[in-house]
Order: sequence, then C-alpha cells, then structure tokens
Amino acid sequence: MNKTMKQYIRPALAGALLWLVWCPASSAATGWCQAPQGTTDIPYDLGSLSLSNPADNYPGYSFPPVQIDMSAPTTAGMECDCPTTTNNYYMWGDSVLPRSTVTDGRQYFHIPGNDEFEVAVDVWSLLYGFVNVPFDKLQNDGEVYQCHPAGSQKAATTGSTAKMYLRLKKKLIGTVNIPNTIVTSIYWTADIATSHGPTPWTNMILGGSITVPQNCEIAGGSTISVDFGQIPANTFSVPGGLPQKNVTRNISVPVQCNGWVEGDAQVILTLSADPAGVNLNTVKSTNADIGIAIGTDQNLADSSRWLVPQTGAIPFTLDGSGRAQIELYASPVRIGDYPTPGSFTAIATLRIEFP
Repeated sequence: MNKTMKQYIRPALAGALLWLVWCPASSAATGWCQAPQGTTDIPYDLGSLSLSNPADNYPGYSFPPVQIDMSAPTTAGMECDCPTTTNNYYMWGDSVLPRSTVTDGRQYFHIPGNDEFEVAVDVWSLLYGFVNVPFDKLQNDGEVYQCHPAGSQKAATTGSTAKMYLRLKKKLIGTVNIPNTIVTSIYWTADIATSHGPTPWTNMILGGSITVPQNCEIAGGSTISVDFGQIPANTFSVPGGLPQKNVTRNISVPVQCNGWVEGDAQVILTLSADPAGVNLNTVKSTNADIGIAIGTDQNLADSSRWLVPQTGAIPFTLDGSGRAQIELYASPVRIGDYPTPGSFTAIATLRIEFP
C-alpha cells in the first residue's frame, strides 16, 4: 500500500512543478515601448551667458525660455510590448531631479551640485503643444496604430523639441557653472500601461555657465601713492632686512562693488608685481639694491608675512553695501649692497577676483 502511494505522489509533484515553470510565459503585456537603437541624448549647451542687468540678479528672477530643437531626425523606430494588435500610443515626460517650486503653473526642479538655479521643462506634443514636465500618458497624435513587435518598428516622434526655463534661487556672484545634467526623460507606452518602462526614449541634457559682470573698484579707480620720505642709506644695515629707521607706511585700500553682490560675498585681493632680484618676496624697484615688502601686518620684520609678487592674495568679505576696507603695510628692504643714494620708485597692481 505504501509503495502504491509513493508512485502516485511523485507524478503529482512533477505536474505542479511543470505548471510553475510555464506561468511567467502567460503574464500580461506591460505596454512599455523601447528604442532598439537605445536612448537618444539631446544635449543643450547654454554656453557662456551673461546676466548683464544688475536689477535682474535676485531670487525668483526667471530667464527667458530657451527652445531646444534636436538637429538629428525627429523620428525613430520603437518596439512595444503591446496588449492588443491595434493601440494608441502615449508619451510620458519625467525627471529624476528633486522637485522644487511650482511657479506660474510650471514645475521646477533642483539641479544637483548647484545652489543658484532651478529648471523647468516644457515638451512639445502634436495635440497639446508645449506641456510642462512631469506629465503622463499623453496621447500624442490621436491615431490608432498596429502593434509593431520586435523586427517591425513603429516610427515615433521622439520628444525632441522643448523649452527650458531657468530661475534664480539666490543672487549670482561671478561665474556659476551648470554641469551637464539630465533634466527630462521622454518615454512611450501603448494603451493600457499604467507606468512607463525603465528605459527612456530620449534624455534632455542641460549644461553651461552664467556670469554676472564683476564690477568692483579699488580706491575709486585712482592710483594709490606711497611716499617713504628720505631714508639714510646707512640705516639699511642688514641684507634682506628693513631699515633701522622705521619707515613702514600704512596703505588703506577701499573696495567698492556694485549692489548686485551679496553682502557676505567672499572676494580676493591679488598683488601683481615684478619680484626684486634675489629676494623674490619683495617688489622690484628702480634701485637694484632695494625691494619693497608689502604685507597685511604692521610688523614687516617677519618676512613670512609678506605678500609674494604675482601670487600674493588676500581673501576678504564685503559688507552689506558691497564695500570693504583693506589695510596693507609697505616698507623698503635692502636686497644687495648698501643702496646707492637717490630716488627710487616701484609699481604693483592690485586686482579683485572672485573665487
């Protein structure tokens, strides 16, 4: 009896396993479509734009929309997992970017790695014109098509025309780069699909840079003159040292930047000058034995505090009015033999740079 039972159970288990193996083959169609040639990238390079009007540099300012038209053909074949032999086809516009604000009925997205901009995208549809992303299951042309499985492809409009909108989240300082970023992906489905597949039909990629004109003045654009007076040559007793008679002069450097700059903007004052002979830390003068030491500390006896010509830089912060007052100190330094008596001059250039 037990032997008969074992012979009966084994075929029953085999039948059940066979049914489980074939079950996935009877699953319903997804309605997802994909491009046999792979996703098409549509890059748009803003290039180097300039925000020339300071009055436009405020949070919430929207740049005029930029239209993107793919230069390549706007149709391509697609293969769909169709539910029936005849189907309507639908376009989906989606983005993986984090959502930001909704302004004027348009959804904006954050741009990763960029704190200054948010972006919105409108995609062209044959039936509805430009439609704001995200949108889903948008019947593009209203026509019914035969299903085209693998090997027989339906030609589809790729979603190759769009308008991009940039909006400021904060004031701009200097040049801001937008790394190449996929801002929108276009998908296609057939009839019953309740979601799009994992593979986009096209990706729209945005990149470029925007510059705010750097309009700062040092000392109102005038020349700053420093007079050391008369210095006895024999007071330069030590090569590389300051004269025994203290002739260090204070140089007040007023900086004024226009109102488009944030009050807490980080700015850099740079020193550009020819170095003096063997002492490369001093500014060259017309006297071969004298260089000029410049620093931010009144105690210039410590040469480690000197600003190096060509590479010297001082970071500072503007106040709420875009102003700053930088205090420099300068003194002549013996760099060779006792200086030859006579007048001497030296020239250095100060510049404002934005990090």
